[in-house]
Amino acid sequence: MVNKLRDTANKCSVTLLVYHPAFIYFDQYAVIIINTVQNVLIAAGAMLVISLLLIPNPLCCLWVTFAIASVIVGVAGFMAYWDVNLDSISMINLVICIGFSVDFSAHISYAFVSNRNPNANERAVDALHMLGYPIIQGAVSTIIGVVVLAAADSYIFRTFFKIMFLVILFGALHGLVFIPVFLTFFRSCSKSEGNEKKSIKSQITPDNGDNTLSSLSMNRYVLSPESHANHAYNLEIPNAQKHIKANNISGLKQKAYADPDCP
Repeated sequence: MVNKLRDTANKCSVTLLVYHPAFIYFDQYAVIIINTVQNVLIAAGAMLVISLLLIPNPLCCLWVTFAIASVIVGVAGFMAYWDVNLDSISMINLVICIGFSVDFSAHISYAFVSNRNPNANERAVDALHMLGYPIIQGAVSTIIGVVVLAAADSYIFRTFFKIMFLVILFGALHGLVFIPVFLTFFRSCSKSEGNEKKSIKSQITPDNGDNTLSSLSMNRYVLSPESHANHAYNLEIPNAQKHIKANNISGLKQKAYADPDCP
């Protein structure tokens, strides 16, 4: 109605201005969807940048940002079932609650990444063991702190309680259920993967960096076919004197032969 009145006033030859005190509140609905999406994207981008600075794994930071976006989408969907309209008040509460939703996923992700255990399932279990109970405590205490606003007569207070309750509920669900499962599936979200490979390589390769066995150790196990035959011949002649001639080039072959002076 406001837009039609303004279009009619613009087509008039006389300069007209359509005004009513309620138009101030009507104008917000014309841009509320665009502003809400823009503000949520900016806040989520800021959380991504901060996560990249604090969590030493880019893929885990993407999962944290995905959890934030999923929480906001879930809250926006349940707002319709709880009779909460998308207006300036609910938009401000949504942007504020992004800071609450990032805590659960970010702490679980950092505990998972910083764990040195090579098993991804055990890392997820350790992260939940260390931070599961504190996350539940924080979620319950936050809900208890704002539950008194549910009985308020003011629309602002009731809207704040409803959005805060939904954000805490979905944020805790993502942090305790979805994020550990995703991090377990994508095992690259860990610093211990590279350390595990390095430790295995160090066990195979000697510390001095030499990838070849020494000539002495090779001489203990590698014999040429000629040396096998001569060795059998030496066993038949117990009084023979055994001489070993090492190959100076490779150090890998030995020759055992009997002394020709022996009877």
